[in-house]
Amino acid sequence: QYPQHTIFCLDPVICPCSTMYRIHPGYLAWALESLLNGEVVNQITVSEDVAEPARLALERMLSVVPAGAGR
Repeated sequence: QYPQHTIFCLDPVICPCSTMYRIHPGYLAWALESLLNGEVVNQITVSEDVAEPARLALERMLSVVPAGAGR
C-alpha cells in the first residue's frame, strides 16, 4: 500500500510474527459483526500494569501518519 516505505523484520532469526498470519479478513469481519450485535467474542483481559503500556503503544501506532499521506 505504501511502496515508498521499506518494511523489514528486526529479528532475522524468526518469522516476523508467527501468529499474525492467522488473522484472516473473514474472522475479523465475524468479530466486528459480533460487536455490532452487542456480543463480545475472543475478549482478552490483562492486568492494568500490562494494559496501560499496551494502550499507550497502540495509541502511538494508530496516530502515525505515513509520509505524504497528510492528516
